[in-house]
Amino acid sequence: MFEWMQQALEKTGIGIIITDASQNIVFWNDEMEKLSHVSKEEALNRMLSDVCPKFAESRYRGIMENAIATGQSRFCSSVLHKAFVLPKQTGEEDIRQNMKVEPILLNDKVAFAFLQISDITEQVRNERRLKEYVNELKKGYKKIKESEEAAMKMARYDALTGILNRRAFENELESAMEERKKAGKKFVLLFLDLDGFKDVNDTYGHIVGDVMLQQVAGRLRSNTRHEGRRPRDIVARIGGDEFVVALMEMRMDGDAIIVANKIVNIIRKTFFIDNNRINISASVGIAVYPDDADSVKALIDAADQAMYRIKQSGKNDISFYNPPNF
Repeated sequence: MFEWMQQALEKTGIGIIITDASQNIVFWNDEMEKLSHVSKEEALNRMLSDVCPKFAESRYRGIMENAIATGQSRFCSSVLHKAFVLPKQTGEEDIRQNMKVEPILLNDKVAFAFLQISDITEQVRNERRLKEYVNELKKGYKKIKESEEAAMKMARYDALTGILNRRAFENELESAMEERKKAGKKFVLLFLDLDGFKDVNDTYGHIVGDVMLQQVAGRLRSNTRHEGRRPRDIVARIGGDEFVVALMEMRMDGDAIIVANKIVNIIRKTFFIDNNRINISASVGIAVYPDDADSVKALIDAADQAMYRIKQSGKNDISFYNPPNF
């Protein structure tokens, strides 16, 4: 081999093997020594399959024989083949190499096979590390998002009942007022207080009382209006046993009376908690935006005052802040 050619093949950053047509090794560069831990002295003038056991397998013996017999090039990716040359006393593990076989012709006949072994082990390892890092980042991001969502939920929803808390309800009411003001429309606020809830806690205990509050919230949600997943009415718990319902699509005062009486009736139905049959009632105050008040606080206060009148006059009923004229 020409000296300049040999120097060029030695300086390349990939492993170079040249065999004759009988697959006897005639060239083995420095990079191959690094990859295989086999010196030139050990490799030269020996069969490729003896030095690199992979080529004793029928699949790779066939690749070499085909290249020599037909003069066809062949590229073998580590994706399918993993490694072609393994270090002495080292298992395959995660070693990855690409191989290209090129026939070398003399007088139109294949005289040699030119093998290029590219070690991509570190590249594959880096890609794996990068994937692991990206997956860890995704997991971390997911945890952060879950934490943010949990924090937002805690800030927005009542921890016991799962419906809106007072602050979130007031924000929703503020937005509703702006929308209705622009559209020139009204909406109705119901302020609901449970009658005799203190007696439930005193008689059955606070755990039963908490379950009752959860069931009250469930009844209110089940009996208010939704459009797809978006509620057309807003339900919230704003105090111990105080709930509010904003009826956003009321066309007339008579509609508010129907819904308010419906709520009184559903609360009056027996609660079954821990084998106990418990009956309570509700007093409901009604205020209309903007007729009775044009701010969040004032509207809630108006509905609260209407509810308080019912508390004083017998409970288990409904009352308007300003009774409508029918």
